[in-house]
Amino acid sequence: MPKSRAKYIVYFFLADLILFNLSIYMAASLKNWWFASYSQYPDFLLIANISFLIVGAFVKKYTPGLYINKKYGLWFLLRTTVGVLYLNAFIMVLFKVYYLSRIHFLFSFVLYQALLFAVYLAFYHLGGERLLKSLNGVKERWFEHGKLNYRFIILDFFLFLGSYYFIYYIRYNTFALQPEHERMLILLVGTGAIAGFSTRKFEILPYKNFFYKISPIFKSYLVMFALTGLSMFFLGWYELSHKLIFGSISMFFGLEIAGVFFLYVTRKQMPADIEEVAEMEKSWRSEKASAHFLSLEESDAVVRSVKERLQNQYLTAYPELFEFIAQNIDLQKVDEQKSVVLNTHTSFNLEVINDNSKQLLINLHKLNDFRRVNRYFLIVHRKLLPGGYFVGQAHTLKTHKDWMYEKFPTFIANLLYPLDFFFRRVCPKLPYIKNIYFLITRGQNRLISRAEVLGRLHFCGFKVIAEKEMNNRLYYIARKIRFPSIDRNPSYGPLIKLRRIGLDGRLIYVYKFRTMHPYSEYLQDYVYEKNKLEQNGKFANDFRITTWGKWMRRLWIDELPQLYNFLRGDLSLIGVRALSPHYFSLYPDDVKEMRIKFKPGLVPPYYADMPNSFEEIVESERRYLLKKMQSPFLTDCQYFTKAMFNILFRNARSR
Repeated sequence: MPKSRAKYIVYFFLADLILFNLSIYMAASLKNWWFASYSQYPDFLLIANISFLIVGAFVKKYTPGLYINKKYGLWFLLRTTVGVLYLNAFIMVLFKVYYLSRIHFLFSFVLYQALLFAVYLAFYHLGGERLLKSLNGVKERWFEHGKLNYRFIILDFFLFLGSYYFIYYIRYNTFALQPEHERMLILLVGTGAIAGFSTRKFEILPYKNFFYKISPIFKSYLVMFALTGLSMFFLGWYELSHKLIFGSISMFFGLEIAGVFFLYVTRKQMPADIEEVAEMEKSWRSEKASAHFLSLEESDAVVRSVKERLQNQYLTAYPELFEFIAQNIDLQKVDEQKSVVLNTHTSFNLEVINDNSKQLLINLHKLNDFRRVNRYFLIVHRKLLPGGYFVGQAHTLKTHKDWMYEKFPTFIANLLYPLDFFFRRVCPKLPYIKNIYFLITRGQNRLISRAEVLGRLHFCGFKVIAEKEMNNRLYYIARKIRFPSIDRNPSYGPLIKLRRIGLDGRLIYVYKFRTMHPYSEYLQDYVYEKNKLEQNGKFANDFRITTWGKWMRRLWIDELPQLYNFLRGDLSLIGVRALSPHYFSLYPDDVKEMRIKFKPGLVPPYYADMPNSFEEIVESERRYLLKKMQSPFLTDCQYFTKAMFNILFRNARSR
């Protein structure tokens, strides 16, 4: 700080201190009509000067930069005087200094403020304006006003009411207020309202961070404390319980801070995994790799195979993992210089690897500790050569459950597992709650399903070629075969929208309740290759379906959101089932052409004919569509009647 600036701060402080004490002395002298001795008011002088120093230091009263113009300077001086008045009254009530004349007390501050205004205006017009400009420059600025949040005002009122009654009940063991306590409650509501509006607590304003957001609440708390003390002093309510009054205000303040913290955390925009796809799209387009994904057989000749180094050095502690890799990757064709083995859960250790430089990347650390799983996969995708292999591991729902029941006795595991599942699996998916979960855990060690692991890999441009459970971990081998998906919104919540083929072959989005694990929609080709189709036309042994999903499907609960599609006109009441593009591609061309001539329906012909295989389903739909082309209304009535009979009396259900 420049010496001249520091010098003027000292001058301002000394002048203000003299003026303040002179006002108290003059008020005492005028009240008694003679020049009184300071010794008559030792407690008041001590408390007044302590309040004066605390408020002055807190608001930085003597900093020239705060006096940006004359109007603001007057307003700032008035606020600091009121602050000293409030703090002084609060301390006197707190320490029960009641003998002082209220007239003298108030008159001292009124006189001080009048003298302060007079001195400030004289100083400002007699060269002070130029001095302030030379010290800090005068900028024209005033307050930015925000819109009042009426919901916050109402919530604030009931929050304080609850705090007051809670403390009252603890102290007096009853909710019935005495008359004096009713008057105190009315006073506190009034002081709370004044404090809230004066500190702009109820206004919607942009704040830099959480601390700026709670600043008006903290100021309001101090003003309410001081204003209550001042009111009690002037009203003479000395006999009322201080624990009740100040305990209620303190509890109210704590609840406000907790509420604002909860709202701030839950509403804070945290980047989700799926947003990373759009973020990194540009980098993929600038990759040096060709858009044609080469296989390892087409790449440069191998200088030295990585097999021996993996077996004898990198994976000596993981013999089963090495055998799994060797069975699914021809390691003789993988160059040692183009391979890397890591054990890391930070993206930094991956970022240092050159892009498009590795044929094989192995990470021995579990996937569950990565906060943004998609970002992790996308970075690996960037580092691999086209056709390169990625080996990793995850602690899935199944492996975690197996681990818990191995570690703990069954009766303890039965108690712990539901709680553990709720915290690690459910909390990361709940709106608002998930932000608090990630704030606490930083996204580490959360549970993830097998379907989600594999689905995310396919979403990020890989193809899973092998998977195996070993030592309560799911190990996977994935190959970089294409660019990542451009779909920015893979389904993750309980309500999902699925791409389906609709009328005229256009894509529609059909709404359903989730019955599959997240990212399952990216595994249709994988599941079809592994398991083919059952007799009913559904995928056999479909691990993507959750336990409760099977139950929901049997009761058609998952179909209820499709009523919205029906009301929108995307679906009709009777019609062929809306199919995904992949499933649609399995149909014969003639059935495809007939399908797109009509809207899909809520009740498909499947429930009328009860077919037992995919071929029978196709034939059932072919017959239905041919009939509908001849007589639409009568065909729908006939099939609806048969479907309802089978559902009600033959227990026909979706599987």
